[in-house]
Amino acid sequence: MTEIQKFNQILNQCKPDAHLTQQEAVDAHHNLSGFMSLLIKINEREQVVQTKPHRKQSHEN
Repeated sequence: MTEIQKFNQILNQCKPDAHLTQQEAVDAHHNLSGFMSLLIKINEREQVVQTKPHRKQSHEN
């Protein structure tokens, strides 16, 4: 089973009355991947969620 088929199966389990086609699952996966990539880029710039180790501030007198 491919990644898209698994994704489609999971989506259909979440909302069984709205059966998605394979192409709709491909489009949804593409949109979700693009959105996640954008969030990661924004976080790298803004550091909303810290991903870099904190530097200790030097105590210069």
